[in-house]
Amino acid sequence: MQSIPVYMRELLALANWTITDPVVRHHTWRLFGPPDEVRNIIRQYITTEAACKITTRPDTLGQQTRYIRLSSDTRINPRVFLSALKRLFSFLIERRLYDYANPLVHEEFEEARKSFRSTESQAFRSVQGRAPMPQLSGVDSPFRHIRLSENYFRCVDRTWIPKTISDPNFPAVIYNAGKRFGWKARELCVARILFESGGRISEVCALTVGDWSHSQFLNEFTSPSKGSHGLRVKTLRVSHPTVKMLKSYFNDEREGRRVFSREKVSLSTVERAFRQPRREPWSHLADAPIFLSKNGAAFTAENFRQHYWKPALASQGIEADPHLARHWFVTNAMKNITEACKSSEEADYEKRKLIAYMAWSSGEKTLRCYEHSTSKEAFGDRLDLIHREMRKNEKRVLTEEDRGSLVSSLDDTVSSSDVSDDDLAFILGEDDD
Repeated sequence: MQSIPVYMRELLALANWTITDPVVRHHTWRLFGPPDEVRNIIRQYITTEAACKITTRPDTLGQQTRYIRLSSDTRINPRVFLSALKRLFSFLIERRLYDYANPLVHEEFEEARKSFRSTESQAFRSVQGRAPMPQLSGVDSPFRHIRLSENYFRCVDRTWIPKTISDPNFPAVIYNAGKRFGWKARELCVARILFESGGRISEVCALTVGDWSHSQFLNEFTSPSKGSHGLRVKTLRVSHPTVKMLKSYFNDEREGRRVFSREKVSLSTVERAFRQPRREPWSHLADAPIFLSKNGAAFTAENFRQHYWKPALASQGIEADPHLARHWFVTNAMKNITEACKSSEEADYEKRKLIAYMAWSSGEKTLRCYEHSTSKEAFGDRLDLIHREMRKNEKRVLTEEDRGSLVSSLDDTVSSSDVSDDDLAFILGEDDD
C-alpha cells in the first residue's frame, strides 16, 4: 500500500509528458495502444525526459532486451517507474481493460524459459546420470542458479554505495536535537527504535500492539519486512530503557498515547487482556498502532519525517535522513562483530546471524547451510551488548557541557569507517530501502 502514491506519481508524470512531447504526438503513439507503441513511448521518455541511456542486446534466453543505464543527469528512478507501469498493465489486463499482452514483458518469455530449463535438465542428466533434485533439498544447490527475467526493459549498472556512520555519538546527537526542538515521548521512542533495532522507518511507525505483545510487552516486536506483504517475518529488538520510555508514552494521560486513543486504556489493562484466552473487549487492539497522531489515526512515517525529524535536525544545522539510522545500525553492528570476533570464520558466522536478524532476501544464498530462526535469535544476544554501548555513549554526550554545538559532533558522521566496503556489501547486498 505504501508504494501506491509513489507509483501514481510516476504514472501521472508519464501521462502528462505524453500529451506535450513532440515525437509522441508526431507518431500518434498511444499510452494504451499496442505493445510496440507503448514501448516506443517508454523508450522516448527514458532517453529524453529521464536522461537515461538505452542499449539493446540479447539476454540469456536470446530475447532482444532494452538495458537502461543511469547517467549523471538521470532525474527519475527507472526501477520504480518500470515497476509502476508493469503493475498498471497487469491490473488493466486482469480487468480486461487492455486488449494486448503486457508491453513490459517479453511475449515469448514462458516458451523460451521452458526450453532453457529443459535443456538445462538434459545437460544435468547427461553428466550426473539422474534427474536433478528439487532445489529445496539442497542436494543440487548450484543447479538452476541462473535468474531468468521476463522484463522487456531492465536496469543495469546499478551501483548503490551505502553511507557508513563512524561516530558512536550519532544517535545521542539526534536525540538532543529532537529534545531541543520539542520532541515528546512518541518521537523519541520512534527515533530510538530506529537506531537500536535497525528497522526501516515505515516498519517502526507501523508497529502494532499485537507486534509488541509477541515479547509480552518487553523489548521485542514482530514486524513485516520489505516484500513480505504484511507477514510478520522479522523481529525488532530494542534496549530496556527504550521499553521504559515506550511504556511511559503508552500510559501518559496528558500527551501520550492514552490521550489520543479511542479506548483510553492503560498498558497494564492491555497486558492483562492479552494474557486471557479470550481478549474481549480489547481483542481489536492487536491491530491497533502503537504510535498515534493527535487525531487518533496511525502516526505515519511521512508525518514523522516531515514534521518532526527534518525540522528538528534543520534547527540545529544537521542534514540527515531517518534512513541513515539504519545504516548507522549496520555499521555499528559490523564494527562490533569485527572487534569482538577472534577469527574470520567467527566473523562470517556473526555476519550471517546479522543477515538473518535483518531478514535480507539478498543474504539467502549465504545462509543455505544455516538455520534461519536460530541465527536470528542468536544475534539478539549481541544486540544487548550493542545497546549497552549506545546507552553509555548517550549518557556521556548528555553530561558533556563543553561539547559545543551539535553540528560539530557531526563533522565526521558520514564518512568511511573501520568497516570495509566489502563487509558492507556482504551485509547490505541490494537492500537500499
